Amino acid sequence: MDEVLNAGGVLLKRWEDLHREDGYASWARDFVALEREASEIRAYQLALVPGILQVEPYARALIQTGRPGDTPAEIDEAVNARIRRQAVLEHERGPVFKAVVEEHVLRRPIGGGETMRRQLVHILDVAATPRVTVQVVPMSSEVHHGADGSFTLYTIPDRGQTVYMENRVSSDARDDLATVEAYGGVFGDLCSDALPPSASRALIERIKEEFGSDQ
Repeated sequence: MDEVLNAGGVLLKRWEDLHREDGYASWARDFVALEREASEIRAYQLALVPGILQVEPYARALIQTGRPGDTPAEIDEAVNARIRRQAVLEHERGPVFKAVVEEHVLRRPIGGGETMRRQLVHILDVAATPRVTVQVVPMSSEVHHGADGSFTLYTIPDRGQTVYMENRVSSDARDDLATVEAYGGVFGDLCSDALPPSASRALIERIKEEFGSDQ
C-alpha cells in the first residue's frame, strides 16, 4: 500500500509502529518470549555484543545508527526494551547463559572508547556469575565455524530446543531436529575454537585496559 500510494515509507513506518509491543518490533517478539521461557541460552555473535549483554550507551549507539528516521522517543523506547531483557539473567531461577563472541566484536569501539570500556566491564561482571559463561574466539584462530552468521539456541522446558536467527527486518525460529542438531554442532565447534572461559576473561580484561583507565 505504501508503494502504490507513493507514501514514501510513511504507511510502512506506521505499520511497524503498530506492531511493536513494549518497544519490540513484531518480528522480535519470538526471541523475547524464548528468553523468558528458556532454561538454557547458547548464543554466538559474529558482529556485535549479544543484545542481552549490552549496556545502555552501547545499545543506544547501535539503535540510533540502525534507525536514523526514528524520533528520540522511539529510540528511547527501543533502548529501554533491550535493556529490560537483561532481567532474565538477574532472576534467581534464570537460564544458564553461554555466549561465544569474536574478538573483533570486543575491539570495535561502538559508541566510543568510554562506552566500549563500560561494555567490557559489564561483560566481565555478568560472566562472574555462576550461570553465565563467555568465551572469545581469538582473531588468531585459523578456523571460522561461525562464518554463516550469528544464531541463538534456546532450550525450553518440556518443549525442546529452538534455533533463532535474525536480521534487520525479520527473524527465523526453527525447532526441527535437523536444524537444532546442526546448530548445536556448530556451537560446540565454536566453543572448541574459542579460548577457555578463564583465558577469555583475561583477554577481555586486556582489551578493556586498551580503552583506557577509569580515571
